[in-house]
Amino acid sequence: MSHNCNGNDAGSFAIGALVGAVIGGVAALLLAPQSGEETRKQIKSKAQEARVRADLAMMEGRDLAEYAGDAARDMKRKAHHLKHEAKHKLEDMRDGDNA
Repeated sequence: MSHNCNGNDAGSFAIGALVGAVIGGVAALLLAPQSGEETRKQIKSKAQEARVRADLAMMEGRDLAEYAGDAARDMKRKAHHLKHEAKHKLEDMRDGDNA
């Protein structure tokens, strides 16, 4: 059984993990026995941390997408070169049989 892992799967996982972390953090803060002011400060701090993590994940995703695009273009060039090389070798073999 083959499993395909692409950028969309990784991005979906990262978003799901981030959303889960935020929900868990908010739930923990709301259920913690502390004052409202302390809770608001913690929520603000956790929201800033989540923003930083989201920005980092987005940058990593862009880097990964750029790398994948470069690799795909490189493979396409190599395949094109191999196709032409094989075509010329086949033509040379045919010409050798006709000589």
